[in-house]
Amino acid sequence: MKNSKRVWAVLCTAAAAMALTATAAAATTPGAQIDQSSPSIVNSQNGLVSQADASRSSQTFTAGVSGRLTDVTLAVSNQAGLGSAGDLRAAINPVDGAGNPNLAAELAVSTVSVASLSAGAPAAVDFAFATPADLIAGISYAITLTQINSATHQHVWWAGSFSDTYASGEPSDTFSLFSGDFAFETYMIAASSTSIRHSRSGYCSIAGNTWRDGTPILAGTFLNLVDGQSTAGQYKGATVASYLEGRGISCDVPAGYTSTGESVGFYGHGDSGLYPYYRKTR
Repeated sequence: MKNSKRVWAVLCTAAAAMALTATAAAATTPGAQIDQSSPSIVNSQNGLVSQADASRSSQTFTAGVSGRLTDVTLAVSNQAGLGSAGDLRAAINPVDGAGNPNLAAELAVSTVSVASLSAGAPAAVDFAFATPADLIAGISYAITLTQINSATHQHVWWAGSFSDTYASGEPSDTFSLFSGDFAFETYMIAASSTSIRHSRSGYCSIAGNTWRDGTPILAGTFLNLVDGQSTAGQYKGATVASYLEGRGISCDVPAGYTSTGESVGFYGHGDSGLYPYYRKTR
């Protein structure tokens, strides 16, 4: 719960496992409540996050409620003796049809300094998103951890479980000593308890649209006007995005979807709004 002290179990790999504890960092955003969790940590189960080795780690999860993702807490540690420069970067990505993180798209980003991390056992570290990601219940997303701003060879480790402890998502990485799910918690402000329900105005750019500084916008880019991308005046001719059943807001309508003639809001069917609603062809 928000502002409470929670304990994550950390297990060693000795034959007679000794119970250790790591006090989790509480989410920093007022009103945020825990939604998804995979809290099991085994010291030997780690995914490498290293700028020098071009290594990153990801964990997919399925949102339990619709609303705003404000924080994630991850069980991480820095390998002692290899330096502590730069930052650790957590991004929220959409997930493609094959269940893989779409690393080219980022819904929210947060960083913490590597110097602030534990150099011993993994500890839960809070990543608060200055611009939260709007998530939809039942849709899968990914947390992707990378290291940035470091010219030195150093290793950060994201710890997790020995086995598949989180049924609604999967881990992936470029190098690991790992066999289960990464340890994480997601924090949400549910749509029903906030005024965010229609805070996103979604349009799709067309050829000729530009950012405020005149930089061209790739045609077919989703434009979130409220979150500061620009002002509506910059998007003359832009078109309203569509809402695809099971996929959310999209600037393209692939084969297999049919227009219903309805208009819905950011949270889909039953939520009034401006997006043309497409159902999967049955």
